[in-house]
Amino acid sequence: MQSVVTEIVKSSVAWAGWRIPCPAPSGPVILLYHGTPRNTIAGRLDEASFAEQIRFLKRHCEIIAPEELSYGSSGRRPKVLLTFDDGFRNNWDVACPILRAYDAPAVFFISSRHSETGKYLWFAYLRALEDWYPETALTFRGQTFSMRPECRRASLEHLKNILLGLRPHPTAMYEAIEHELPALEEFMPEERISDLCAGMTAEQVCQLAADPLFTIGCHTVDHPFLTRCEPAEMLRQIVENKNWLQQATVHPLTAVAYPSGDYNSEVVAVCESQGFGRGYAVIPANRPAGVFELARIGVYRPSLDVLGFLVRWGNVARAMRVPMG
Repeated sequence: MQSVVTEIVKSSVAWAGWRIPCPAPSGPVILLYHGTPRNTIAGRLDEASFAEQIRFLKRHCEIIAPEELSYGSSGRRPKVLLTFDDGFRNNWDVACPILRAYDAPAVFFISSRHSETGKYLWFAYLRALEDWYPETALTFRGQTFSMRPECRRASLEHLKNILLGLRPHPTAMYEAIEHELPALEEFMPEERISDLCAGMTAEQVCQLAADPLFTIGCHTVDHPFLTRCEPAEMLRQIVENKNWLQQATVHPLTAVAYPSGDYNSEVVAVCESQGFGRGYAVIPANRPAGVFELARIGVYRPSLDVLGFLVRWGNVARAMRVPMG
């Protein structure tokens, strides 16, 4: 089923949706960004389109800091909280300078695995395979996956499901990626790895945390699906990431974002036990959603039409459980 956003883009009414006179959303819109590379494939966010989006948001909205997040009436000017998941180095290289130029506060939820050279998050690796792997076939554990253009996406979806099914999660998955599949460095130029796949270094995280415009939060060590982890591993993912991030800032970490929006009551209980005061989801699992299920709306395309719709109507669509991707 096509998403509401896709239908709106096809019918070219997104700007009309922005222009229809109506009150601003009853509460802030929390936008979710991920990577912000300098260059990427057409149709995805890059440096130029991201700068255009921040300029658009500054013109039409009030960009707020996380401590200003409240859900009373917000008047006619929409309030927007910017969040960034994963901690890609391109957030440091590209997003941060643009945000500073527009005095736009933001929250960065950072995974620590890819702060090390040669370590990458599992989904960044799979995206790199899709975009850069030069061969027409890939072999893994006796299975051959067609990498021809017409089959590549389906093949990688199948491979992803196999990797995510390995136990224990995520250790077995990362062992398979690192020891049984081609290394990124074998097929992807170094400068593209840095721009698209690498994570922030510890030093960059420290500098980010020192900027009063920005806030950092927990996003686990390895970006697993937390509900697939054994209880001890779930706790380790959160505690080790929190401790690593806490070394970068004198301020206490007060928020966590669930990788891939995956969580349940056990995950929330662990986060509460670690002293977090807020949890950022994507689609809340419960109604009404509490402070550990803050809904967010992902921004994945460069279109200002789509962005305008998401800001004006995204909270309404999310409350109705309408797919937004």
